[in-house]
Order: sequence, then C-alpha cells, then structure tokens
Amino acid sequence: MSDINNILDNIERSVLVIGPGIVLDKDGNSLQASFAERYSQRNKGLIRHYFAQDNIIRPKNAATRLTVQKNFADFYEKDFPEKVKELYRKISQIPYPLIISLNPDKTMVSCFDEYGCEHTFDFYIRGKKNLINEIPTTGKPYLFNLAGSYTDPESLILTYDDLFEYLRNILPGDALPTAIRTNLKNAVNITFLGVEFEKWYFQLLVKLLTEFDEKFELLRYAAPDLSSLENINSICANNFEITFVGPDVNNFINELYYHCYKHKDHSLRGEKDHTGVRLFNPEIFISYKHGGESEEVADKLFETGNAKGYNIVYDKANLEYKGRTWEFMQRIGWGRYVIIIISDGYLKSEYCMFEFMEIMSKAENLEDRSFPIVLPDADIFRELNRKKYDNYWKDEIEKLKTGLSEMGSDELLKRVAAIRKYEKIQKAIPKLMEFLDSRNSLTLQKLRDDHFNPIFMALDKKIEEDLSI
Repeated sequence: MSDINNILDNIERSVLVIGPGIVLDKDGNSLQASFAERYSQRNKGLIRHYFAQDNIIRPKNAATRLTVQKNFADFYEKDFPEKVKELYRKISQIPYPLIISLNPDKTMVSCFDEYGCEHTFDFYIRGKKNLINEIPTTGKPYLFNLAGSYTDPESLILTYDDLFEYLRNILPGDALPTAIRTNLKNAVNITFLGVEFEKWYFQLLVKLLTEFDEKFELLRYAAPDLSSLENINSICANNFEITFVGPDVNNFINELYYHCYKHKDHSLRGEKDHTGVRLFNPEIFISYKHGGESEEVADKLFETGNAKGYNIVYDKANLEYKGRTWEFMQRIGWGRYVIIIISDGYLKSEYCMFEFMEIMSKAENLEDRSFPIVLPDADIFRELNRKKYDNYWKDEIEKLKTGLSEMGSDELLKRVAAIRKYEKIQKAIPKLMEFLDSRNSLTLQKLRDDHFNPIFMALDKKIEEDLSI
C-alpha cells in the first residue's frame, strides 16, 4: 500500500514503462514471443532460425526479410484480445504523464482516443529527425514507443542486426527527446510492468532509463514478481534496486486504479471502469488439497464466489497455470486474500504445505488475510491430534534419510534438498496451529447452510479495511 501511495502522491513525477511481458499466454510467454515462435514454425521458407532466448529471428535473405517485417507489422496492427485491451484501458486512465513502451503496438494510443484523452505519441527509429519534444503532463500524457512502431516496419527490431544497430544508436541517451530525458531526470519513481529482465538488452534499456539516478534516489518498482528466479532477483535487487510490487501486472494496476479513483488530488482520465459489479475486485485464492471433500468445497466456493461477483482464483479454473504448479503456489503466497481449506490430506501434503509456507513467508499479517475452513477429517483442536501431524513429518524426514550413504552425488544433493524442505514443513506445523487458534472457524456444515456467506462477509470487511488505509 505504501508503494501505491508513493506513486499517487507523486504522480506528476512518475514514469511508467511497459514491456512485452505485460500480458502472458497460458504457457507464461509474452504474446510477442508466442507469435514469433509460431510464425517461425509455420514459415520455414522465410525463416532460417528463431532464437527463443532473445526472441530474435534470422530471415533467409533480404527478400524474405521484407515479407517478415510486413507480417510482424500486421500482427502488431491487429487488436489484442479484449482481456489485454481492458488492462490497457485502465492504465490509460491512470494519470501518468510519461508512458514509455518497449513494444511497437499502438494499443495505448487507441485507448487514449477511446476516452477522448489529449496526448502526444511518437516512436524511436534510427535516423528519425525531429522527434516530438513536448513536456509530458498528467493532462496531456506523452506515450513514447522506445522500440519503434508497426506503422514503420523498418523500426521493428526482429533480427540481431536490427538489435545491434538499435542499441548502438539509442544507448548514448541523447537520442531521446529532451523533454523525455528531463522528465526521467526529475522523476521520483519509475515502474516497470512486464519488462523481461532476464534478457540482456532489456537490462541495458533499464540502465538507459535510470542513468540519471546515480545515487539511487529514484524509487523503482516492477510487476510481475520475479523474485523467485534467482538470477533475475539478483539483477533487480542488487544492480537496479528494484522492488517487486505484486504477483502480476493485473493485481498492481487494479489496486493503483482503485486508489487513483479514491485519491483526493488525482482523478482518473475518462469514466471509471467497473469490473463486474466491483470497482476494485482483488484476486481471492483458494489453497486446498486435490481430491475428495476438499476439492468439492473448493469447487463450490469458486462457483458461489463467481456468482456473487468475486474474483476467485484456483488452479482448476486458471488454466494459464496448467503444468506450472510451483509457480501457481508461489503466486498464492503473494495473494492478499486466501481461503485455506484445511484437511487431513492438506496437512500431509508436500505441495499444500509449501503453499502455506509461501502464504506465511509473504504475510504482513497472516491472520488478517487468510480465511480458514477446517474439514472434519482434520481434527486439530485436540492436542493429541496436533501431535500426529508433527510426528508424521518427523517420520517422513527419517524415511528420506534412509540410504544416504549409498547414494551418488547427484541423487544425494536432491535427497538433502528434499530433507531440508520437509524440515521446514515440520517447523511450519506449529505456526499453522497457532494461526488456526487465532481464528473462529465455523463448521463446514454451517458454512454450507449459509452458502459460505460468513466467509464472503469476512472478506468484504477485510477488503474495505485495506482500502481505507
């Protein structure tokens, strides 16, 4: 919340940077990368090779290069899915004076036009003279495409040659309009949304946009959260001093949008956009054990919550996380509101307990943002039964320790890592019991009789409290 306030209280001196990863497909790739990969596979007569790591292609020759340029320009000209447009509409309404896009589309321009918002637009291309040099303001924002525009296919960065020439010309810094350089120099904070920090050339562009901040006084934020990726976290935390501000872009923008709407000094551009029946509709996660009664309860919660207009998230419905179990569990850890369905199987599951540890590790106040439902088979309110789960994990640890001396080095390393993980789970059991002691858990039958209304009433109260801070 303090990060949101820092941005809104200094919105006139805030900068937003939009990268390719602002919207991801079901496999976790940017829409640009997905298109490039599909295109390369389907047009082998035009493409010599696709370099997935850098999202760069090599056309077969100069003639096919022109065809590829046109095809990519056509892709960027088409409307993105409505889900993407909804996100861009909200961003366009938040009164950032300067928005720098690392994408060559004009989706944001169309959103400004849709709301009748006066704005300035320009894009960078090597050799282009007379870039618009207009001072960005909240009343007339400046949208600058740092990586070209589909309207000029020659500006698209598709090959390594394109990338080399682009970086050679853009990195000196004076290639940017003076008004943009001045705005970056005077900025109080800068937020990177969907920037692919793992790519070396994006790291160079981040340095370009923050080069005036030699003393690291500029507050630097980013979403989605990539802190679980060791290399990226090291770069962002130690080199750029970037703070991750949420699990994904949507969460961050929705909260920023709401608080801008409520802010005493800064209003949204255009008419407010309700999400369903709620202006602010945060994600509410369900953490549960697959199978049996636990899954039945999760399914019913999802069905009931959606019918009431809540933004319920769980793995069965959110197919973009199919096959990416650990990433989904880490995202649950970021969730501000989590319904935890406690069952005997949950307390004995490595995956479920990992989820709980993720929730616990990122919790400012675990009791305030977690809403437990205890199933009958998890009889944890008697001391003897509580001891059962502690003993269960002790036994599992002892099983893992069997035969360590006979293992090869690779297998041994994996087994030791598993033992360390199970030891952490065992240590988390008392914390979970303490958490449950602090909550007044209703019986499952009572919740079912009341159509889970007590849970949703508690959520409403907590959300309202959070928004009033």
